[in-house]
Formats: sequence, C-alpha cells, structure tokens
Amino acid sequence: SVLKVSQNIKYDAHIFYRYGVRLAPFDDTMLISYALDCGKGGHGMDELSKRWLDHDTVKFSDVAGSGKNQKTFDEVDIKSATKYAAEDADITLRLYEVLKPRLAEDCMTSVYETLERPLVPVIAAMEREGVKVDPAVLAKLSADFAQRMAASEAEAMELAGEHFNIGSPKQISDILFGKLGLP
Repeated sequence: SVLKVSQNIKYDAHIFYRYGVRLAPFDDTMLISYALDCGKGGHGMDELSKRWLDHDTVKFSDVAGSGKNQKTFDEVDIKSATKYAAEDADITLRLYEVLKPRLAEDCMTSVYETLERPLVPVIAAMEREGVKVDPAVLAKLSADFAQRMAASEAEAMELAGEHFNIGSPKQISDILFGKLGLP
C-alpha cells in the first residue's frame, strides 16, 4: 500500500473511509510535531510552516472567507482552490522531510510509532461511530481514575528517581529509553 503523508490525518481518515481508501500506512506531520515538541506552541500547518520553513502559508480564511460568509471549499474559485491545495500538499511534504528524521535524532520514534500514530484510526472510528456514555458512571470512573492516576504518577516519579512532566512525550522518552534503558 502507498504511504500517505498528511497534516492532521485524522481529518483525512474520515474522507478516506467514505471512499473506501485504506488508511495505512501513514505518517502525520502534526502528530510527529506533537511527539517532538508537545509544549512548544501550535502544531497546525500554519504554525509549523512558519517555525520550520520560515514560510507564511495561504490561510483557509483568505481563500474561503470566515464566519457566516465562509464558503465551502467546493464554492471557492478553482484558481484559488488549486493554489491553496497545492501549497497544502507542498508544505506537508516539506515539513515531513524536516520533522520525520528528528524522531530518530530525538529518540522519539518509539513514542510516535507505538503511542501516537496507532491511536489515529481508533479515534477516527470513535468519532465516526460515536460512543455511548452514562454520565453517572462516567463521573464515578473519573473520580476513581483521578485517584489512581495520582498514585501511579507518584510511583512513576519514585521509580524514575526524579520529578518529570508525565504529560510530556519527550520527558517520558528520556526517562524510559535514556535513564531506564528500555528498548
């Protein structure tokens, strides 16, 4: 199957699904950026293009308008739509070429490939199909999990021998693969 390189592939996954296109294999520049730099500002194409390519992108609002006057993409004139879509594809590929090698350089390949990327089809399916929720059960579970999470975080800090941001893929990677030497 053909590798699909995308910026926010979860959005594209819904379109692929409608047309029977198999999602895998894929890479996502937004997810790669998040795995590498979760705490460094936005991970949208406009922000990443400026940060990594020093390029200001054509904004969707410049092409389609905004607010109640915003057009759907099929209503945008073909010349503007073509320019926007071509730049979108070009910037995505250029970001991929910059960011993908950084996963290995920053020892984040495992985080991306085992945690971030596999969740895309799962979350896309949940969004498509919906999830039944009992609010009372959810509230109880939330309280229980908050207690268990606090205990687990304290245990993780103790095992690591230092305090770290458990929400940071970079810091988790440093602890697991650097300090603790996990494969």
